[in-house]
Amino acid sequence: MKPPPLLLGATAIFWGWQTGLIIPGILVAIAMEGRSLATSRLAFSLREYRMIWNLCALIALASFAFSLSEGIRTGMFLRLFQWVPLMFLPIAAAQVYGDRAKIDVAVFSFFMRNAKSRGPGDIPPAINIEYPYLVLVIASASAANVRSIWFYAFMGVCAFLILWSIRPKSFPAYYWIPLFALILAAGYTGSVGLQRLQDKVEENLIDLYTKMFLNQPDPFTTSTSIGEIGRLKDSGSIVYRVENDKGYLAQTYLPISSYNIFRLGSWYAMKAPLVGRFSESNGLDWKFAEPAGSPSRLAVHTYLSGGEGLLAMPLQTHRLERLPANKMFANRLGTVKVGGAPGYVKYILRMGDGVSRISPPDDTDLVTPKAEERGIALLVKQLGLKGKSPREILRILDNHFRGNFTYSLDLKSAPGSRGPGGPVMADFFRKSDATALEDFLFNTRSGHCEYFATATTLILRQAGIPTRYFVGYLAHEHSLLENAYIVRSRDAHAWPMVYVDGRWSIFDTTPASWTDADEENSSYFEKPFDLLSFLYLQFSKWRWGEESALNAKNLAPILVLLVLLLVYRIISNTKVRKEDEQAGAYEGAEIIPGHSSAYYLVEKRLQELGFNRGPWETQAEFIIRVKSEQPLLPTEDTLDLMNMHYRLRFDPKGLTDQELDIMMEMTMEWMLKSESMIQVGADKGKKE
Repeated sequence: MKPPPLLLGATAIFWGWQTGLIIPGILVAIAMEGRSLATSRLAFSLREYRMIWNLCALIALASFAFSLSEGIRTGMFLRLFQWVPLMFLPIAAAQVYGDRAKIDVAVFSFFMRNAKSRGPGDIPPAINIEYPYLVLVIASASAANVRSIWFYAFMGVCAFLILWSIRPKSFPAYYWIPLFALILAAGYTGSVGLQRLQDKVEENLIDLYTKMFLNQPDPFTTSTSIGEIGRLKDSGSIVYRVENDKGYLAQTYLPISSYNIFRLGSWYAMKAPLVGRFSESNGLDWKFAEPAGSPSRLAVHTYLSGGEGLLAMPLQTHRLERLPANKMFANRLGTVKVGGAPGYVKYILRMGDGVSRISPPDDTDLVTPKAEERGIALLVKQLGLKGKSPREILRILDNHFRGNFTYSLDLKSAPGSRGPGGPVMADFFRKSDATALEDFLFNTRSGHCEYFATATTLILRQAGIPTRYFVGYLAHEHSLLENAYIVRSRDAHAWPMVYVDGRWSIFDTTPASWTDADEENSSYFEKPFDLLSFLYLQFSKWRWGEESALNAKNLAPILVLLVLLLVYRIISNTKVRKEDEQAGAYEGAEIIPGHSSAYYLVEKRLQELGFNRGPWETQAEFIIRVKSEQPLLPTEDTLDLMNMHYRLRFDPKGLTDQELDIMMEMTMEWMLKSESMIQVGADKGKKE
């Protein structure tokens, strides 16, 4: 079955429009529809069809190899797939301009090319590739990822023309057309509704999904509550891998999000909407600030659930490279969100001293909530921070936390006798109206990083120093297996950033022992799971096309072998068996004994008369049945010819030349007798 007229040409032009290859699209359309102007057809042999198909396969393989030499990136396969209609245009044109309605499927398969035919009566499977090529063109157009109503409308027109061409004539058009339009409208409405439902579900559940799969704190919201990071401390799963050119790395803070307002135990990012950012011309690199200072480089590996997530990147980052994402959003506080990315990414961070990709401080960076002012103001007074220089304030506060506080995930009670005010101050803040932060500062003096970071941020603000609250991870554990720093869920961390001397700086008051304390809670099975995680990383690199795992250097031997195999197949197909040429047999079929038996003329004559042998009948049973249904046929001669045919086919000695001549004479006589006997019977029937 062929596509309706002009459908292939229209589809080719639509493909060119969707992919931006409008000139190639017009050329393909002309090639496909020019057949209506051709007055003759080309008589391609099976061998020539094979050579054309091998040429198409060689073009596709060479294109893939060239893309590998440029380095594999996510999206490369989609861009390459958009050119597939041109790669397979030769074989499609051979179908359109050839004299065969269908092409033998053995042309497209190395295995079927060597299949042995059972005899001249066997009909090899064949297909018309116009519809497969039509599907290929539409699929290539869809690879451009242009989501518009026009794509759906064109698909609807294609479906209409195809289904209309095979519509049963007994089905009235005035029923068929409205029914098709109704189905088309319902399909579009359903797709739009499902898309909106998906967006709504993602909007409400993405936080839950991300916590389950990425263990990141609230990556798509504008708030984080004290205790959320603490819940990540029980997991040793690897969420990031960090590499640099030098092979070693000092402890590196990887901020994910930042907040400026604290209310009722939660931090919020206020006056900081996410704003879209544009990549550079290659679609992979993104600029955040002007480079400055001593340059450095980090490579970060991570997974993005659903292709969306927040990026961990130091504030000194001025440029992000090799990130294949369709969209990026960032706010003035340093949060960077991406979407339309693969499930696994490796991105490069270019950093420099003195660079900051976040905004200067404003009035929100000095706000202390009313509920915490009592305790914060009292501690600022006790430490004598008012009137001190910023550097002196930082020194006093660092000494205070270092000498009087401990790190713990168990918020147990502790005597309050070591800080300013002694037991009296501790008793005061044991009252029922004391906040959790006041209890931490004046009573337990023990907690995890969120308490230290929150308290430090609010104290510094009360002392007049602009400060912001950051959450992210601390990279500190080196893996010999991967030669990289691995970042686990338990490495989630919170810390303040202070604005001193005209720049933002990290001021982390959490005791440095927190990393050792968290490691003590690690599982005995952590190392075996690390190995599994490493193996899954290698699989992810291959799956998502990360170039370090799949590049031209690694695949070059395989590509060379494949190219050589194709060249060999093309050359080997140019050899034509002399026996095939002499006998004029079907190309690709093996010459078997009895392939030219005269008995096949008898079978053909019986088929013309309406007699077909059932699969359950032997030749002898078939001839006897024919005799019972048509007594005028020379059945005895038929049985003799059948026996000679079997000798020719299966007897190792076969038939002599004289016997072959006799068989041919008997066949000719049978043909004449059968024709005359049937004619006599017909005349007799008319007289009666």
